[in-house]
Amino acid sequence: KNVRASFAPLKLNSVTSVSKTAFKKLDDGSYLTTGKPPKTDTYTLEVASWDQPLTALQLEVLPDESLPGKGPGRNKNGNFVLSEVKLSVGVSADLAVSIPLHSPKADATQKKFDADLVLDGNAQTGWAVAGFTGKAHQLNLQLSRPITPEKGMKLFLKLEQNYAMGDHLIGRFRLLGSSDVTVESIAPVAVVKVLDE
Repeated sequence: KNVRASFAPLKLNSVTSVSKTAFKKLDDGSYLTTGKPPKTDTYTLEVASWDQPLTALQLEVLPDESLPGKGPGRNKNGNFVLSEVKLSVGVSADLAVSIPLHSPKADATQKKFDADLVLDGNAQTGWAVAGFTGKAHQLNLQLSRPITPEKGMKLFLKLEQNYAMGDHLIGRFRLLGSSDVTVESIAPVAVVKVLDE
């Protein structure tokens, strides 16, 4: 029986961006971008404390009345393109060690902009949701190994949005974590698929 992971919001220490975009923290723990959107950007989410060993992360992109077409992206049609997602752990961003991610899965994807493209190393591909804008969506990412809480250690999640067409940035988001051990957290989806055949 495949157990489904349950996710709970992670408390972010800070959210910063390469373009110096300002973020407004909302009551539900989500963050809303403000000001004029840049063409491309990278957001860095810093998590300073978590209670249990983390096995998976969930990025929730959320609609908002302030975004075009209610978002969750900042494009005029409410879309975004998330090019790459990178996770690292350490006492600071400069000294952080990369933690490989695997088996990305989203509840909705645009044709040719699948969830697995956030880990393909190509800035011109990524996850997008045209046809499903104006609603909340989730992207689940499995960690290559559980990350145990340690004093002074922080998690750094980079959301790279460098699509060449520009103007395809995430407008509102929230980060959640899971400590559940599932088939997906243990073995990459591709391996499970082969084993099932």
